[in-house]
Amino acid sequence: MVKTIPQAKRLTTKDRLLQGATAWLMRNGADDFSLRNVAKDLNTSARMLVYHFGSKNGLLTAVLQGIAAMWMSEVRVLESTALVEQLRRLWTQKLTTDAAQNLHVVTIQLWASGLASRDPLFAPFLHTLSKGWIDAFTPHFEARGLSREQAVARAMLAVAAIEGLLLHRVTDQGLPADAAFELLMGVLDDWTQA
Repeated sequence: MVKTIPQAKRLTTKDRLLQGATAWLMRNGADDFSLRNVAKDLNTSARMLVYHFGSKNGLLTAVLQGIAAMWMSEVRVLESTALVEQLRRLWTQKLTTDAAQNLHVVTIQLWASGLASRDPLFAPFLHTLSKGWIDAFTPHFEARGLSREQAVARAMLAVAAIEGLLLHRVTDQGLPADAAFELLMGVLDDWTQA
């Protein structure tokens, strides 16, 4: 009997367009995001993007969901391992790499655009970014006997600190963000050991 090797799943046209639009946003930012600009770079037409995504907002929503999913794929691991150990690995292997730089810049830009415009289009993206990390951190503190409210408060503080360090790292790489991160890990280690 001859074994057949399963072929990798082929991307649909819609998937390829979504990947291309996401890459476009990561390179160019949100300010010039339009069907025409994206289509031109993807060697397709604005009409083709409308066919697959319905509108500029439909395409942007799909791209935002993809970016939020990128962040959450990293965070979901935190739910099953020691928090400080996993955060150190995440910091060095994912969050502070050159490849992550554009993702941070675009995420900050999208966060600011969503907050400034109050456009409901950004609401799921903003909710996923803020709530997703907090939800992943909270069980680690609850496991130490803290009430739900206390655990969420500590998770919020930890998430805000990491977000702030990433913001400073993106804006001025001369700042000692890595040293500050290690100080934060010491605090979190104390919190999760108590």
